[in-house]
Amino acid sequence: AEFDLNGTRYRYNGNDVTGTANADWKYTGPYVGMGWDIGIFSGLSFFMDAGVVFAGESPKLGLNVPINDKLQRWDRDTSTWQNVGGNTDLETKFNEHKDAALADAQDELNKYKIYPLIKLGLMWRF
Repeated sequence: AEFDLNGTRYRYNGNDVTGTANADWKYTGPYVGMGWDIGIFSGLSFFMDAGVVFAGESPKLGLNVPINDKLQRWDRDTSTWQNVGGNTDLETKFNEHKDAALADAQDELNKYKIYPLIKLGLMWRF
């Protein structure tokens, strides 16, 4: 599985890909929306609520891409894959690329203060 970080190609040699990305969002702010429900039968209803949240802050992004013996970097000069794990210079470069890519994504996300929100569900009234 190949991926690009800050303009550099990386891959895991093999089928084990264990990286994760996450967003932690503890938003507070007003919500404006509209909702409705449609009765299906005898107390069971389908509901939908759609609107926007005026958030005070953006989600905080995280990226965990472990460095191990299967992580490789594409070397443009030699046109070969180099093992990152165990090579201090390549590990440092990888962490720099990861941090730069995460910072770029966070900067883009920080531009937005209004987020759409849609809720769908089933409701039972008795």
